[in-house]
Amino acid sequence: MLRFGFNMVKIFKFSQIKDSPFAAKKGFDKLVEYVLKNDVFKMPLGKYEIDGKNLFFEISNCNLRAKQNAPLEAHKKYADLQLILEGAETFGLSDTNVCRSVKTPYNLEKDIEFFEDAPEQYKTLSAGEFMVFFPENAHAPLIGEGSVKKIVFKILL
Repeated sequence: MLRFGFNMVKIFKFSQIKDSPFAAKKGFDKLVEYVLKNDVFKMPLGKYEIDGKNLFFEISNCNLRAKQNAPLEAHKKYADLQLILEGAETFGLSDTNVCRSVKTPYNLEKDIEFFEDAPEQYKTLSAGEFMVFFPENAHAPLIGEGSVKKIVFKILL
C-alpha cells in the first residue's frame, strides 16, 4: 500500500479526492465511491458505516486546543482520512519511528497510542481539505482556537 512519512503527508482539496494517489487502493476506493455519491458536507453529526469495521466514519464538532495540550497519536490497524467540513484545524506531525516517549501505550481495542514527544512540524487544514495518516504518521489533531466540524474516516489496512 502507498504510504507517506510525515514529511510527505500532503494536504488535498476534497475536489481532488478521486485523483489522489491512494484513491484506487483497497478501502480507499470504496471511500471515494461513497463520497462521490453522498454529500458528506450536508450529513448530520454521527457515526456511519460504509463497509462494516473495514471502513467507517464519524462526523463531529470538536473543540480545538493549544499545541501543548495536543499529544501525538498513532494507529496501527487503521489509516485516518481527516476532512474538514467547517473551520480550520492544525495538526502536529512526526514519524512514529522518531517518537521515543510513550504517554499511553497502544490500546488494541481503540487502535491508538499516545506520545509525549513534540511534533516535528505543523500543517493547517481549512474547510474542504483533507490529509491521510498511516500508521507511521503520528499526528496531534485538534490544534487551534474555537471549534471545527470534521469527518474522520477509518480505513482498515
